[in-house]
Amino acid sequence: LQTLTALYNAAQKFPQSLDVQALAGDIARACVTFGAQLAWLVQAEPDGTVRLLHSFPVDVAYPRQITVRWDETTEGQGVVGRSIRTGFPVVVEDIRTDPGFAPWRETARAHGFACAAGLPLTTRDRPFGALILNSTQPGFFTPKRVEFFQAYANLAAAALENARLFEETEQHLH
Repeated sequence: LQTLTALYNAAQKFPQSLDVQALAGDIARACVTFGAQLAWLVQAEPDGTVRLLHSFPVDVAYPRQITVRWDETTEGQGVVGRSIRTGFPVVVEDIRTDPGFAPWRETARAHGFACAAGLPLTTRDRPFGALILNSTQPGFFTPKRVEFFQAYANLAAAALENARLFEETEQHLH
């Protein structure tokens, strides 16, 4: 019931905003209320880079301290890159031991994170970006939580794409 209520509320709220940054902030904030310690959203750029749209809490610098990509480079092998490339959720259950997490391990541990998840933001079968969640609680990303966060990410992706298209059209008209 809590899951359905949260998803229903998101579906009601998301269409109200056509500002990508504001919407990304709302999405990240909500993920923290659902239990993640850090939530951040990135947009996939055509050249393999990602652009940070928003993170919450904003005072946690982790997303701005690391380099991530979504191509086949070393920086593209983490939860961000793999979730965008595959279109499936990617969970690192233990950042201390996952070999693919090596480039970000020390920075993540300095912030107290134990695990991470990357959830693809896909629209019209194309990657838009990813919702990344970090938790200080080992084992936080249970299958049920991942399923919930992916359903939430699916709603978020559609809203973000609509906002992006609106902003693009508005710029073209000006």
